[in-house]
This record gives sequence, C-alpha cells and structure tokens, in this order.
Amino acid sequence: MNPAQQRLFGVIAAGALGRLAEGLAGVALIWLVMQRGDGAADLGLLGAVGAAAFVASSLYGGALVDCFGPRALSVACILLSALPVAALAFGSDSPALTLPLILGLVLLAQLPDGATAAATDTCLPDLAQAAGVPLEKVNATDDLIDGAAAIAGAPLAGLLIAWHGIETTLWVVVALATLAAVLCGIFIPSTPAKAPAARIDAFAGVRFILGQRSVLALVLLASTLVAVFQCLDDVILPVMVGALGRQADALGLVLGCAGAGGVIGALLYLLLGERLGLQGTSRAATALIAAAVIAIAAWPGWWMLLAGAFAAGVGAGAISPLISTHLQRCAPPGRRGGVLGAASGLALTLTPPATVLVGYAVDAFGSRAVVAALVFPLLAALWVATKVREQK
Repeated sequence: MNPAQQRLFGVIAAGALGRLAEGLAGVALIWLVMQRGDGAADLGLLGAVGAAAFVASSLYGGALVDCFGPRALSVACILLSALPVAALAFGSDSPALTLPLILGLVLLAQLPDGATAAATDTCLPDLAQAAGVPLEKVNATDDLIDGAAAIAGAPLAGLLIAWHGIETTLWVVVALATLAAVLCGIFIPSTPAKAPAARIDAFAGVRFILGQRSVLALVLLASTLVAVFQCLDDVILPVMVGALGRQADALGLVLGCAGAGGVIGALLYLLLGERLGLQGTSRAATALIAAAVIAIAAWPGWWMLLAGAFAAGVGAGAISPLISTHLQRCAPPGRRGGVLGAASGLALTLTPPATVLVGYAVDAFGSRAVVAALVFPLLAALWVATKVREQK
C-alpha cells in the first residue's frame, strides 16, 4: 500500500472509529433516558436535540472547513465533542442528572459533529484521486466500513450496558473518539487557511444547492428518508423493544441489524451503483425502506423488528454513498466543504420536528399506528426520487 492509499484508508479508519463511538453513545443515551420511564416523548426530544445541533454545525462547519482546512478542524471538533460525553459518564448515576441537563450535554456533544463529518468528506475526493481509486468505490467502502462499525457498536453497547453499566460504556466512547482524533491528525493532509474567519459565509453552500434543481431534489429525498429512519431508530424501535419486555442488549441487536443492512446496502451500491445510476438507485432504496416500514406496522413482532431494521438499513446504506458521490462531484472544489456541510444540515432539517412529533404521537396513539403513518412521507420520497437527475 503506497503512502496515498495509507492516507485514504487512515481517514476512513478514523471515520469508522467515530461511527463506532456514535453507535455506543446512541444506545447508551437512549437507555439512560428510557430508564427514567417518562414515555416516548423524551426519546423524541433526545433525537430532536441531537439532530438540531448537527444541522447548525453542518451549516457553519462546512464553511469553516473551507476556511481553515479539514485536519485541524476535525481534530478539534472530535475532542470538543468528547468532553460532554465525559461529563455524562461522570454523572450517569447521579439523581442530579435531569432530562434538561442530559439534553444540554447532548446538544454540546453534537454541535461539533457536523463540522467533523464535513471535514472528512471534503478531503475524500482528493485522497481518492491521489490513491487512484474511483470515488464511487471510496464512498461505498467508507459507508461499508462505517456500517460494519455500526453493526459492532449497537450490540456492543447493549452488552457493555448489561455487564458494566452506562458509565463504562460512555468512557469507552470517549476513548474511541480520542483515537479517531489522533488518526485524523496523522492522515488528513494539512492545508493552508483559505480565508479569514470574518469572511466565512455559512450560507454559500445553501445557495448553491437551491440553485441546482437536481441537487435540491436529492437533498429533499435525503431529508425525508433521514427523518423516517431517525424516527425509527431513536423512538419507535426502542419503544417496541421495551414493549416486548426486552432489555438494552436486545435494543443493541435491533440497531445492529440496521447497521448490518447498511453494510449490505453500501456493498450493493459498490457493485451496482454505476449500472443503476442516480435515479434507479434512489427509487430502489426508497422503495425498500417503505417496504420495511409497512412490514413492521403489519407484523410488529421480535423477528420482524430485526428483519425490518435490516431492510431499512439496506436502503439507507445504498442512499448514503450515492448522495455523497453526487455532491462531491458537482460541488466546486473551493466550496466543497460548504456544499457538503450545507447538504448534511439540510438533510436533517425535518428530523428534529419529526422525532418530537413522533414521540408524542407514540404516547398518544401507539407505536404501530405511527409506523403505519410513516408510509405517507415515504410515498412522497418516491415521487421526489423521480425528479433527481445525473449531474452532467
């Protein structure tokens, strides 16, 4: 493996460690909130706070990457994100750790994440070109490895919580984040600052997306699918697992099945993405997620939760590298960080209100009825998928 390939796969490995840490933290925080026994609405608030923080971070983080370069920003953001997690680990058993305090620390932990994602995504096209690897394969491999980390993360979190408690699980998250920061510092190339902070234009990427019809359709599609998927992961599936009388290890297994599906979806995109094209892949992935949601609504048993989570993961796993590849190609090199950051932020704009609404709706109408209602936004997403076009 030559030095260019080492840099490429070093950055991908750093992202995988970050994804593993996210998987562990996600299950630990969901279980921490579920232990309070106050209903699904609290889970909806937890998902909404995290998503809202990521939206804000993505809009400004991408512009910061363009100005200051991806290496310094990624290292700083990863370490800043780990500090509130350490605070949660310290206080996880304290009665003083109220829901507002949990939500505040989650907000602080998530705020740097959008900038971290934009930093790593921004450098991938140049690293792929230097290594002589097609961008489709790089993005699919990145998502494949991230999915493998998610497969490990959720079940590992369930086992760690069952054996050692939430505090130990959160300390493992801090350790993994620190290691990811070290890898980013080693493998992401150093680039000079391109503009002073006073000239940062956080909305340049938004304006670019709004001016590109096909890109806007793709972002709208992503926004709908992400909202549905996060409602499932953050609210509905945990509630359904709890209703079946199962514990944290079972929740980790369900979310791990979604991660396994993500790996298969990324692998399918790697093999078939170029042949199916942008529109074909978008339609197939959206239809698969819709089928999974319908199946969970119709037969909400344990095995269907596992199968439905896996199928939804396959669809999401194919969509993610598809969108990354399209945006990386169409964004101007000098504004790539801003465009990718804006796209990440816009893709999550529906998630905060959706998770809050779904949380209260589950308490009012039950999880099965809410899952059935998710079919309607997915039908809208299928229509949007017919509007996306290849960038010429």
